[in-house]
Amino acid sequence: MRRPRQVSPFTVAVVAGAVAALTGACTGDIEAVAGPRASADSPDGGVQARPDSRGQCEDATVLDVGAAHIRRLSGREYRRTLADLGLADSAATYGDSFADDIVGGPRGGFRVGGTIDEALTWELLGASEQIAATANLAELAGCSPSDATAQRQCAATFITEFGRRAYRRPLTAEQQAELLGVYDDVRAEFEYSAAMTAVIGAMLNSADFLYLFEDEPEGSNAGDIVPVDGWAMASRLSYFLWDSMPDEALFTAAEAGELDTPEGVEAQARRMLADDRAKDTVGSFFAQWARLDRLATIEKQDVAFDSDVRSDLRASIDRFLSNVFWDSDKGIGELFGASGAYVTDRTADYFGVAPPGGDSEGAWVGLPANERRGLLTHPGLMALLSKSNLPDPIHRGLFVREQVLCMQIPDPPGTDAGGNPIQFDITPPNAGASNREQFAAHTDRPECATCHGFFDPVGFAFENYDATGRFLQKDEFNNVIDASTEVANAGDLSGAFDNAVELAEGVQGSETVADCMAVQWFRFALDRREVRQDACSNAAALESFLGSGGSFVDMLIGIVRSDSFRHRRVGGVLP
Repeated sequence: MRRPRQVSPFTVAVVAGAVAALTGACTGDIEAVAGPRASADSPDGGVQARPDSRGQCEDATVLDVGAAHIRRLSGREYRRTLADLGLADSAATYGDSFADDIVGGPRGGFRVGGTIDEALTWELLGASEQIAATANLAELAGCSPSDATAQRQCAATFITEFGRRAYRRPLTAEQQAELLGVYDDVRAEFEYSAAMTAVIGAMLNSADFLYLFEDEPEGSNAGDIVPVDGWAMASRLSYFLWDSMPDEALFTAAEAGELDTPEGVEAQARRMLADDRAKDTVGSFFAQWARLDRLATIEKQDVAFDSDVRSDLRASIDRFLSNVFWDSDKGIGELFGASGAYVTDRTADYFGVAPPGGDSEGAWVGLPANERRGLLTHPGLMALLSKSNLPDPIHRGLFVREQVLCMQIPDPPGTDAGGNPIQFDITPPNAGASNREQFAAHTDRPECATCHGFFDPVGFAFENYDATGRFLQKDEFNNVIDASTEVANAGDLSGAFDNAVELAEGVQGSETVADCMAVQWFRFALDRREVRQDACSNAAALESFLGSGGSFVDMLIGIVRSDSFRHRRVGGVLP
């Protein structure tokens, strides 16, 4: 086991206990409810059907919820919480290297905090020592005592007040005594500042800081459904909408019991959504949902598709998604049905329009109605879902199936039914064959067709968009591009489409797609996959979504008011 290089007051007071507590927590009780997502959260290895929240909700009057897992702060949440505690600059990189879990599919999901192994324990210890050593003690504690008695009183007050924020609930008498004991032990041998630094380090390495614990009522039994208490509800709201700790208004609401009702939760959620921090979180959702960060590093054979073009296309998508989310007149219909996009002079050619000039951040430009419609045909997304030189119907189809329809497609099997290794070598197509003809070989082979039959036909609808997202009528061999397709097993989106624009029009008005978008936000809000017991909560969110004309804000309100968001199962146990 690697050890710190030298002994310091911080090391004496914090390291030994933290290593045992954190690594022990991860292999003991916490893992039972906070470990890697298991049976209820994971597909069983086959193709997982699209959601049907209304159909699966048998009785909305019966309280039923899935199991809520206690989890660690993700790297992003850890970094932002430190900043809100006044312990780190908002630009700090603490937590960037955390190995987080992913809730969702193998090709797209949301980062959540997992367990803490020995390597992460040492990383957390190193970060906390650096953070504590550079903390402005006078500013944090609100006092600068000169004698030992006043110093101890200042430490006790700091533990109570700062601890309430760091642990996101009032400290118990036992917790206060333990932290004051850390102060006393270090203060007996070192100066006041060293003792206070050790206290901060102990807090930052406590499971109460690193994990999102939720208390359960005395006398409750494993599997019981109980309301989430006000302090835990404050954290559920803040880590959903801000990716950080609650502010003082949330703490006050929790203490006053205002978060015990759906109306109180909604009032705080609407206040938080009006804060700029929520805009950042919405951007994070879409970036993870569509894996947009990869756009910065994709490489194309087209040398003109450089970092400036990629940056402009990413900015175009981000600005579009932000407007779609926050403008009450737009919503899901505009997400998939917009007739324009933000275009710069550098990206105009990829959109197939004239350079707009002027605004370097991009001007809103109307696009040819027979070529573009909403996000799905945006050059940035099409380039992201392509090979370096060719369209990629596999990944384009997977995006629609998994991210837009919420189906779960397993990875290719390694062996056939007889246990023999499957050879996926595809016979090379004839010279001059179209891209579609090359990929059709997947669905011609039985061992490939089972899965490829789900997503390749959807991907073929996007054949008009080349590897950089340009719209083409003919391919490099002068073949007229065939983008017609038949989409099956897609709920009300099932049917025949001539091209991606027709498909986008179907997506735009699809309740199946709206259901999936609500489910994706549910996963993001609760850091887990939905299960059967969540169906009525998802149906309620869908009702809010559709009832408001597709407003994302109202859909989020539906989620925070839902039974699954406001309740938990004791012990994380399902019946």
